[in-house]
Amino acid sequence: MAGIVLVRQIILWGPEFVEDFILNSEFTNEKVSVGMIGFGIFMILLGFRSHEPQR
Repeated sequence: MAGIVLVRQIILWGPEFVEDFILNSEFTNEKVSVGMIGFGIFMILLGFRSHEPQR
């Protein structure tokens, strides 16, 4: 869902406007989407770590 919001905004408004919109000081839906994508990538990478049982 988060990717859909970002792609839709880029298609409708263009990459320059979206970049300015994400970097301004307001709290917006796009910033939440970027945070969700970042958190999801972090969780996936955390899941790929190998866990060895302690002795």
